[in-house]
Amino acid sequence: KAGLGVPLSRTRGVVCGRMPKGTGKLKGRTGGGRMKAKSKSHWAAKAGLGKAATRAFQIAGLPPPTRTSGAPGAGSKGVKSKKQKAKGKRGANAMVPYKPGQRILLVGEGNFSFAAALAKICGGASGIDATAYDSEADAGTKYPDLEEHTATVLGTGGAVHFGVNGVRLHDCRELTPPYDSVVFNFPHCGLGVKDKVRSVAMHQQLVIDFARSAAQMIHERGEIHITVKRGEPYDTWAVPKVILTELPALRLKNSFDFDPLRYPGYTHRRTLGFEEGISAEGNDEIVKEGSKTYIFSARPPEHT
Repeated sequence: KAGLGVPLSRTRGVVCGRMPKGTGKLKGRTGGGRMKAKSKSHWAAKAGLGKAATRAFQIAGLPPPTRTSGAPGAGSKGVKSKKQKAKGKRGANAMVPYKPGQRILLVGEGNFSFAAALAKICGGASGIDATAYDSEADAGTKYPDLEEHTATVLGTGGAVHFGVNGVRLHDCRELTPPYDSVVFNFPHCGLGVKDKVRSVAMHQQLVIDFARSAAQMIHERGEIHITVKRGEPYDTWAVPKVILTELPALRLKNSFDFDPLRYPGYTHRRTLGFEEGISAEGNDEIVKEGSKTYIFSARPPEHT
């Protein structure tokens, strides 16, 4: 993850500048304080019955059946609120935008489990450069499963780099652009700033500076991927808006839900590290509200 105010660091031969939710109401005209009753034929129609069946129930003096619970037009238990519907749709358009043979630069890897997952998906990590802001020693202290994941990446042809500043990628001489994709999942400054306005401004600047540097690391058809959580304060970051405002040479090419289940073995970790019994297990933090990936690319020359 990204941070601020850290001096130059050398690890594994890498020298890189480091910087700092309801149902609709029944409506009807009222008279004498009472709502007019709907006819049996009306409710039969709502239940999806034909005219013949409706007439049969009327003759028998029986109330027609309603739709089964959960079907459109059912009672309150079967009707989903807008919030429930939106939550149900999350992940519906999720995808894995990576293919074997691509050159991929991963930024801000915590425990390197995303890099290891890509190695499995792509049949190896050849072409993958996975980087972390932390030194190798610090990352090892924060993430107990670090060695397991880095071994997967290194053992399948990928590269692992520590001490890489995500907003100064173009200054890291160990990286070898151009790349097909430069990826930063869940960017965070790693600072516990309580002032909401200041915190939002810091993270907006973080994603802007990352995108500016990443744009120098891709080829003309390359992509910049940024994944952020839904909900607050992340929605207020307004990632697409601030990047497109500050970097008009970029365009928003695509966006889709981020589904961690599509990356076998991936486990989201906070910038501060993982502590047994305190930190959220698995991907609980990003599954609860959902997350979204934004893909940016360079605008055609005539539009810049």
